[in-house]
This record gives sequence, structure tokens and C-alpha cells, in this order.
Amino acid sequence: MQQGISLKALWQLFFAFCKISPVTFGGGYAIIPSLEEAMVNRYRWCKRDEILDVLSIAQTIPGSVALNAAAFIGYRVAGIPGVLAASIGMLLPTFLIVLVLAVFFIGIKDMPQVRWALFGIAPAVVGLIMFAGLRTIKSSVEDIVCLFLMIGTFLLLLLTNLNPIIILILGGTLGGVLGWIKYKKNEKNKPENDIKRHSADQ
Repeated sequence: MQQGISLKALWQLFFAFCKISPVTFGGGYAIIPSLEEAMVNRYRWCKRDEILDVLSIAQTIPGSVALNAAAFIGYRVAGIPGVLAASIGMLLPTFLIVLVLAVFFIGIKDMPQVRWALFGIAPAVVGLIMFAGLRTIKSSVEDIVCLFLMIGTFLLLLLTNLNPIIILILGGTLGGVLGWIKYKKNEKNKPENDIKRHSADQ
């Protein structure tokens, strides 16, 4: 647990995720714009490029992406109490919304206004996910290898029935191998670069 955890930090985590929770239409990735705004711009709990890392970890763990991300950030900010505050903040609004819908939806589901609202929500969710995808491309596709990994993953999901977890594991394994090769290559070239730099200084 982190030292010096304040009640203010716990309330901030709770209310931040209470505000984010209602926009989790269509799955956890729809929260990326709101998550970035709160975590990076307002509270500065994460750096912008760390949001994608948080979501990548949250995706590989069983359960809701949004809830996993909330727990991860909550722990980073305030340890175990932060996990509880962020998780409750993420769960409470959706629980209340589902409870209200469960009580009233059966009676209003055939109303034209409700059908029109749902008709408008669906493309809006797609827009949120597309926006989130474009924002994450900027921070995750750093070179040609990352680009090919992204395109390959898209094609595997589109053309095969391969489990997304398997694709994530393959991507992580391939990324780790390529990163290790790149690291060893840089280490091998480092003495040569140091010699050239030393000669240039003289």
C-alpha cells in the first residue's frame, strides 16, 4: 500500500470513476476518451502513453476491461483502498442504471422514443470506439513492426475465429521476442558507437 493515502484521494478516485462509468456503452474501450481526460489531464494520475498499457493489462485479465482498468489505476494511486474506491465508483452507477432499467424497461421498451434513443446510441458507441482506436494508434504504433502487428491482429480477428486471448498472447510473445532482439542488437552496437564517439571527441 502506498504511504500517506488521503481521504481526498479516495473520494477523487470514487467520483472520477462514477463519472466515467455511465459512458461504458459497447464495452470497456468506449471509456478511453473519458479515462484519458480524467486520469491524464485533470488528476495527472497517469501519463498519456500509460493509458494504453493499463488497458492492455486490463484486457488480458478475466473480467470487465473497464473495471480492471479502474482497479489497476486505483491501486497505483492509493493501494488497496484505492482499488476499492475506484471499483465501487465504476460499479455503482451501472448497477443503479441496470436496476432502474430492469424495473421500468419492460414497460417502456416498445415506446417509439426508447427505440429511437437506442437507435442513436448504437452508432455513437461505434464513434467512441473508433475515436479511442485512433488515439491509441498514435501512442502504440511506433514503428513498422508495430504497424504490421496491428494489421495482422485486425486480419486475424476479421478472417478467423481465433480466440482474442490467444491473439493477445501471440502479440505479447512476438513483441517480447522482437524487443529482446532489438535490445541485444543495440547492446552489440553500443561499444562501436562509444568508440566512434570517443574518437570524434578527441
